[in-house]
Amino acid sequence: KKIGVKVTGTNEVEGGYSIVKYEKSEGNLLVIGQEKLEGITFTLLSLGEETNELGESYRVDGIIGADIMKRFTFGIDFDSSQLTLYGKEMPYSTEGYAEIPFRHTGDYFPRIQIKTTFTNGEELSGEVFFDLGAVNTLLFNTPFAQTQEIVKKAPTHVLRPANDVSGEETFHEVIRLKTLSIAGYDMHTLPVDISTSTHGVSGYP
Repeated sequence: KKIGVKVTGTNEVEGGYSIVKYEKSEGNLLVIGQEKLEGITFTLLSLGEETNELGESYRVDGIIGADIMKRFTFGIDFDSSQLTLYGKEMPYSTEGYAEIPFRHTGDYFPRIQIKTTFTNGEELSGEVFFDLGAVNTLLFNTPFAQTQEIVKKAPTHVLRPANDVSGEETFHEVIRLKTLSIAGYDMHTLPVDISTSTHGVSGYP
């Protein structure tokens, strides 16, 4: 409303918990840096304020989804808070980086292959959702964690409060992982979460 976006109809959006109906605005021009994208449909919703891991509040004015980002090759520098977009035909350098293949089937997240080594020496390998917006190092969803008895693979664990996508209060069990391996890179002694929620992606079978 503040920038004069006109509502042209409604749109059903499938999220992690349910299908929600939102207002939409069609035929918009979206400018990102030097790139101009025409005929873009916006989904309109009030995001309100969010809170970061330090308890600080901030306002989110919008979310750019995969239907926009898939038009580019892009890089994210978390240290400098910089997002760099490259057109499909623009040259870019991957020097100092490893290209990691992923699988995307059109649902919520792309998938990558990882290997986990637990403190008891056990290993598990498989495909995981890659979620740039997650605040966890790694989250084991509830059905998988129960089937694999993940919490028993570490000598100790702690509990921390959490909220599932339905807004209900729940908790995560947190254990320390010996090694997380991705594309030949090994990261050691990492805290990882184990979900107990039955809703949304965390309850995905």
